[in-house]
Amino acid sequence: MRRRTLWVNVGIGVAIAAVLGLIVVSLRPSSQAPEQRTVTVARADVTATVTASGTVERSGVVDLTFATPGTVASVNVEAGDDVSAGMILATVDDTAARQQLAAAEDHHHNAPRRGGQPQASVPAEAAQGEHRPPEPPPRR
Repeated sequence: MRRRTLWVNVGIGVAIAAVLGLIVVSLRPSSQAPEQRTVTVARADVTATVTASGTVERSGVVDLTFATPGTVASVNVEAGDDVSAGMILATVDDTAARQQLAAAEDHHHNAPRRGGQPQASVPAEAAQGEHRPPEPPPRR
């Protein structure tokens, strides 16, 4: 029986030694250095694609008002164009205005023949671009 116990103890000791040996071997640092590579630095464009879902809304609304009514004859810009102050964005059909001007000029030109005086809705100085404000009354 002693012999048998001796062999069992020796077997357990060998198994423990084998497990300890495997632990030591697995924890030992590797003799191979990690793989390194060298790359030359260069500038380049990076292209990336982003996919998203959602609702697109306009950022604001600008209401436009005009001094005179009319029909738009042409639009010189498109949606998304950049515009700046002073740019002509659209033109209005001025046919009706030209006809009214011609009729007013004809009426003004023919007034002396009818025995009347030409009537103007603005002072003559203003029509010629020389309108001056009225002078203040004299001080006492």
